[in-house]
Amino acid sequence: MLEKFNKGLSILRSDRRVRIHGFNDRHDRALNSMLNLIDDLNIIDLIIVSQAKDVGILLTEDRAIHKHKDEIDLNVLNWKSFVKSFE
Repeated sequence: MLEKFNKGLSILRSDRRVRIHGFNDRHDRALNSMLNLIDDLNIIDLIIVSQAKDVGILLTEDRAIHKHKDEIDLNVLNWKSFVKSFE
């Protein structure tokens, strides 16, 4: 799973429009506070969610993340709701 994740990151890293940032203590604390969700969310999901908390919003189609959006205290949108917000 980590190999696929790293491959995806390398593709994104080559796109100038995408900003890749590091994982710091704040992200680690956020991730640790969500470990109770590890049965539904994998470690990559938790890393993504912990970093999205910096901006307060996450655009994803991941159903497991959407299922727990109230528990993770984050504005979680899918593409349909994101586009609808501009109408």
